[in-house]
Amino acid sequence: MNKSFPDESSFGGPGYSEYLVPVKANARFVVFRVIIIAVCAFLLFGLLMLTSRIPQIFAVWLVVIVFFGWVAIGFTKREFEYVIAEGSLRLDVIYGAKRRRKVCAVRLSDASKIAPCTLPDGSLEKLAEKKRRVYACNKNDNNMYYILYKTGDKNNLLFLSAPKRTVDSFRFYNRSALTERKF
Repeated sequence: MNKSFPDESSFGGPGYSEYLVPVKANARFVVFRVIIIAVCAFLLFGLLMLTSRIPQIFAVWLVVIVFFGWVAIGFTKREFEYVIAEGSLRLDVIYGAKRRRKVCAVRLSDASKIAPCTLPDGSLEKLAEKKRRVYACNKNDNNMYYILYKTGDKNNLLFLSAPKRTVDSFRFYNRSALTERKF
């Protein structure tokens, strides 16, 4: 059997994984969206009042206001992308499918614990006390894993969505820190 394209499991080798996770808007982004809508509504109301005196500018300002609202609302759409390669995990957040910002980079060999978030109620909050937390997935994600690692003298906790390919990369780089699901 001759395959012209490699299958997904052979791409990039056993220690390579990349994943893009669209994240639902949290409370801060919802408030920001409401403010954007309120500002656009206020500007449209002002435009309607102004066009009663100067009707020629209505079309131009309408396009400007709608464009401003569309760009601002689009900016509140977030996606997290992570790439695992050469023993490190790089996490970026992408705003509005255009602007990228690095969140963190973690050497997987420095992780003290990598485990699924299937802990009993209350124990996850106890684990997360006094640690810098980064949520790079939705809170109800079935594939949610956490990585506990240290930078300097500060403990960090990273939550991310980890499908099978990503768990295989964790196993490849730090088998001793990985606690796998029991089925």
